[in-house]
Amino acid sequence: MNIGETLLRLEALSGYSSGGSAPRIKLDANENLFLPREAMLGYLREAVESSDPRLYPATESEELQTAIAKRLGVDADQVVIGGGGDQLINLLVTSLTRPGEGLLSLTPTFSMYKVAASIRGVESQDCPLAPDLTLDPSRLLAAVAGNTRMIEIVNPNNPTGVQFEEGAVKKVVQGFEGPVLVDEAYADYGRYSLVGCCSGLENLMILRTFSKAYGLAGMRLGYLVAGPRLASALRGVQDLYPASSVSIRMGLRMMRETHVVDEAVSRLKKERSRLASELSQIPGVVMIPSDANFVTFKTQAEAASIQAKLSAEGVSVRLVRGIPGLGDCLRVTVAPRPLMAEFLTRLRGALG
Repeated sequence: MNIGETLLRLEALSGYSSGGSAPRIKLDANENLFLPREAMLGYLREAVESSDPRLYPATESEELQTAIAKRLGVDADQVVIGGGGDQLINLLVTSLTRPGEGLLSLTPTFSMYKVAASIRGVESQDCPLAPDLTLDPSRLLAAVAGNTRMIEIVNPNNPTGVQFEEGAVKKVVQGFEGPVLVDEAYADYGRYSLVGCCSGLENLMILRTFSKAYGLAGMRLGYLVAGPRLASALRGVQDLYPASSVSIRMGLRMMRETHVVDEAVSRLKKERSRLASELSQIPGVVMIPSDANFVTFKTQAEAASIQAKLSAEGVSVRLVRGIPGLGDCLRVTVAPRPLMAEFLTRLRGALG
């Protein structure tokens, strides 16, 4: 294969864009703007000053495993630290599937799963969401093919924001013999978590991140919770030091600041309700009820056109294509009230 063919192959695999130039109001990446920036910078300075860049982060990882386990009520040997959710997704696809096997996903969902599968030579198998955007466990299990090796469920889902019924997710885990990954990146904003079920369900894995509720999107830190045997096996095949000392120390600091995190989550949920109420009053707007830190909605006007108008006003939102029953939609991060007020003003202006 020559370099031209190689470049074409790489370009075909690309599945996620982080956006273009920095907007004045950035509401397209589900980042946490409720945590105070100055306080976070203070924590970061402490993390940097207490780190020795000459040393590998061995003991820090174990400390963070213990802190996470205490926070979640699980054993420390159930926790696997990673360099962000994407790094852990790649770890799971690489270690648990082989070329030619299948990764079954609900659609639409987070695009990085398809990217990781394509790079690995794994078949991406799709099961559309139910018409009401919920999870039908019988339908998903019926989509299992002979080569299906793993199922992944993003819950609450991205880009819809819908958290599936707990019993429906459990039925999938119990009805499939292979590994099931439940991506709980947004679970802090939802109604429940399945973390406590990992001890009793050997094939269940829970993916969590510090990028959302904990406000560390720029630090690239995440973790996985699974049964002790599966977690140990995954630690044995992952990168030796998957996260930096500074990132891990920031994670440890945020574990000590859980009251700040919980208060920020509470404020976001209140603002999410207010935003939903405001959107529902705009003619032609149809909103999907959300359990995440974003809201996805349909406009009467073409979604791409409204996104472009908002961008021209310095407001960035995400264009989401092909939501069942709605078509193209827009997704907006829930942010503190002044930003939401300006967003709503610009949106009403764009809708004319």
